[in-house]
Amino acid sequence: MVARRPQVFEYTADDFFASLGVPLTLTRAHHQTPQPLHTHDFAEMVFVRDGNGVHIVGDTRERCGIVPGDVLLIAPGERHGYDCTNLVIDNLLFRHDLLTGPARSLALDALSLLEELFRLPPVRRGVRLPVEQRERVWRSVVLMDEELRRRRPGFRTAAFSWFLDCVVQVGRAAVVGSGLEPMDDAVAGTAGPASVASAIEYIRLRFSDSLTLSEIADVACLTPGHFCEVFKRETGKSPWEFLTALRVLHSKHLLTTYTGMSISQIAQACGYSDAAYYARVFRAAEGCSPTAYRSACRR
Repeated sequence: MVARRPQVFEYTADDFFASLGVPLTLTRAHHQTPQPLHTHDFAEMVFVRDGNGVHIVGDTRERCGIVPGDVLLIAPGERHGYDCTNLVIDNLLFRHDLLTGPARSLALDALSLLEELFRLPPVRRGVRLPVEQRERVWRSVVLMDEELRRRRPGFRTAAFSWFLDCVVQVGRAAVVGSGLEPMDDAVAGTAGPASVASAIEYIRLRFSDSLTLSEIADVACLTPGHFCEVFKRETGKSPWEFLTALRVLHSKHLLTTYTGMSISQIAQACGYSDAAYYARVFRAAEGCSPTAYRSACRR
């Protein structure tokens, strides 16, 4: 008996480009539930702006963890979806013939970089932008969208120029890297400093949230058990020891700088919903209570 392929929703170029007169557009989405497999007859560049999740590709459902700063490239006809509960993305949609039409002769260098990315296997087809490049790329995305929405004279040329700037920045990052790591490959033992660095950056950005081990491990594209082993090997600390040290350090800053904040407020700001538990963690790390530490710093 032949297994059925999963049902897939299909989007077409007419759904997005028909009224624009230009084969470029931007959509934004905040996914709070898993997104089933879908496909489209145009290409898509996905910018992960906030949250995290897992990108799922193809009938075999290959998986790759994604975090803010990641850029995914989806070819026409490819099936993909997301496993997530909080994922904010910008979808830059464009017709694939931009790579082969008259525009190619005007922007050969930029589009050749994009073609290099398309040659990667689908689950690896993306880059993790360095922090210093993210604002540059996101600014270009916003300005392209503004041109398309306002439609001032010359907007098609202006929008296409900002699109090319995105392509150049993403392409340059791709030249330095080698694509995103599929989750299965990482679990098999290819994880190292890069995956830990991604997790550390995520912890630093979100230490005030109620983080879970599984959530942080997904950022590194590792199983929780393997992630703990790799993190300990690379940093000398467990993920929770690192998170706790970061929270305590931030709470010390709040205790001495924002004297009007209560201990309960500081606990909340550092990721602890229970002020009593925060006080116990602080005492274990500093040898005194948060109140005593604040009083000592006032003398």
